Amino acid sequence: MIEKYEYSVELREQIIDGIDFDRMSFVGADLTGTTFKNCYMRSCDFTSAKMDNMIMDNINARESRFYRASMRYATLVNSMLVRSDFTDVDGRYANFTGSDLRNCNFRNATFSHADFTDCFLKGIGMRGTRLEHAKTHEWMVDYCYQFKIMAPDTVCYAWKLTQQDSYGIYHPKIKYKVGMIADAEEQEDGHKPLDPDGHGESTNSGIAIAPLDWVLREWNMLGANPMWKLFMVSFKAGDVITSQGTGKFNVKRMKVEKEYPIQQFYNQMKD
Repeated sequence: MIEKYEYSVELREQIIDGIDFDRMSFVGADLTGTTFKNCYMRSCDFTSAKMDNMIMDNINARESRFYRASMRYATLVNSMLVRSDFTDVDGRYANFTGSDLRNCNFRNATFSHADFTDCFLKGIGMRGTRLEHAKTHEWMVDYCYQFKIMAPDTVCYAWKLTQQDSYGIYHPKIKYKVGMIADAEEQEDGHKPLDPDGHGESTNSGIAIAPLDWVLREWNMLGANPMWKLFMVSFKAGDVITSQGTGKFNVKRMKVEKEYPIQQFYNQMKD
């Protein structure tokens, strides 16, 4: 166990307990697997540090800078981190349980699958933050939370992308056309009960739709085929089943309102 810090000390996978690091620079340091316990680390600089699998437990690191640090699977629990800067951090699967993160900046950081259980989060900046499957307040991470607080018969709108034959991209079980009421359980090969939690080709998790920006990015990623079709659809808030954590979500039923020519978007792309 390290009892007094010196710059020459190797910190990787060390256990450090009760040391005062006030305003210390750890810029670019390798702290992989290191454990900090009961330390005072106010206004420390961890810019671009390697902090994967690191543990911070009962640390006062308020107003510290973690800019562009890598802290995948890191544990920063029961700690004071008020007004710290986590801009551009890769914190996938990080655990912040019980920590004070008030007025921290998480701009453009990646904290998918992170755990924010029992954290203080007021004033936290999360513009551009990726929080897919993170454990925190539902309204922070689930695009579909808005539909849960609407009256069930509220009519909403989204978009559906199909192949040129009007069948879905990933589960071509229903052929869509303007004016139809599409029911996820009524497929061309017969009635198929919904199984929202299931996985695999044979599972019926509902009809997948999404906001226009998500749909067009998916279309572009899959080759930007100008022959595919783009439909505006309506659905009731009560028919939303699940969110996939990225803006895409599933519904029980929907109405195909109108087809928009996807060629206009293809013409904007350079070959």
